[in-house]
Amino acid sequence: DAVATVDQTGLVTAIVPPEFHWQTPYIEVWADGLMADNFSVIRVNSIDVGVTHQSYPSQHVTFCVPPMIEGVNLEAITEDYEIVGATERAYLAQAIGVGTVPTSGGMEYFVLDVANDPETSVCGASGNPIRLGWLYGVPVHNSCYIVNDPANRVPQWFVIWHEMGHNFTSACYAFNLFCMGPSGPHNTAYSEGLASLAAMWSRHMVLANPQGLGPMALNDIEQHFSNYESVWRQDLVNYKNAGPDYDTMDANVLDGILLELHDQYGMDLWFDLFSTFLPPDAPLPVTIDTKEKQATWFVAAVSVSAGEDLRGFFATEYGFPIDDAFWAEIEGMVEERIAARSWVPVGVEEEADIAVDSDRILMNAPNPFKDNTTIRFLTTGEGRVGLSIHSVCGSRVATILERVLPAGEHTLYWDGRDTEGHRVASGAYLARLVTAARISERKLIVVR
Repeated sequence: DAVATVDQTGLVTAIVPPEFHWQTPYIEVWADGLMADNFSVIRVNSIDVGVTHQSYPSQHVTFCVPPMIEGVNLEAITEDYEIVGATERAYLAQAIGVGTVPTSGGMEYFVLDVANDPETSVCGASGNPIRLGWLYGVPVHNSCYIVNDPANRVPQWFVIWHEMGHNFTSACYAFNLFCMGPSGPHNTAYSEGLASLAAMWSRHMVLANPQGLGPMALNDIEQHFSNYESVWRQDLVNYKNAGPDYDTMDANVLDGILLELHDQYGMDLWFDLFSTFLPPDAPLPVTIDTKEKQATWFVAAVSVSAGEDLRGFFATEYGFPIDDAFWAEIEGMVEERIAARSWVPVGVEEEADIAVDSDRILMNAPNPFKDNTTIRFLTTGEGRVGLSIHSVCGSRVATILERVLPAGEHTLYWDGRDTEGHRVASGAYLARLVTAARISERKLIVVR
């Protein structure tokens, strides 16, 4: 309240710039008891930074950045390096690899957060929107959207895809529980390290399936990630040369380990590691209440994927503490989770319905439509299902379905009429599927 207020009409009043990062005001919006997938972030500066943001949208991601800022042509950089198109493909890749979608599959926003004080300026902050900082008034190296070097202004691919990786991994209930162990430093190492793994996964998948992206983007993605991976490999070398001590392991060392495992066992191992935190809505089958159990779950995951017991290797090579009793308890659980999800390498353009196996609206056709449309949706288990139509403001327009359905694909018809039988006006509407597992929405366009 000291920084900004919002009244009952929705009017936001900015009072003073925040003194600390945690004072940054957020606005969340609810309609009919449901919270919107994204937030508004209110940036209060002590000066007018004089920028107007422009949207650069794709199907799943939208970037909001000023076309020009402090003499830097961000629009040209965004378009020349195909940042939106490449990140759209990175999004689809993470949906395949991590096995989730953030924000119930709603639009993921990336916003240039322009601040004129270093205390509250962010480099990257996950969430929706993902905030990519720009420290105003500092001429170079002041941004995590681009490397702001006048001699070579290029996108910050890793930061952008890493922050998106946080959103994908945090959409796993089990992953969040895994990162709530008793050791804060190790929680951070796994949280940050596996968000980076999601970014590395995107890098490999996008470069392996480059259709539609030009050489300027592809070459820069390759060079950018190669630089980061060289650092992680060297950090791992330094860690081992110092005498591997698990208590000193950080996210960079963990990513160096993951790169070494990739060299030996391939990308399947990364995929299987993510699989141990699925399905997204299920908790861990055990309690991770010691750092030894946390380390042992990780080692069990890579061992099952590799097809060999790596406990001794991890203990001597990386200094991991192993809880053998816990290993005996969890090995079968880890095997079951990995076996539940088989990876057949696909192009990220083949998103189809493989990215997320969960209750959701698949499509509607035609869209836009004049008189009626057919809505196709998926339920993964038997249970009560609600399908309704809402205005973009959230008010219910029509109820199409309220009953128990078996698992499978279903098709329903909407005649473009409200609950009283009147034809709705032209405009955008939301089809909302509600099951015990999740809420899924899809935009419908009526054109009269």
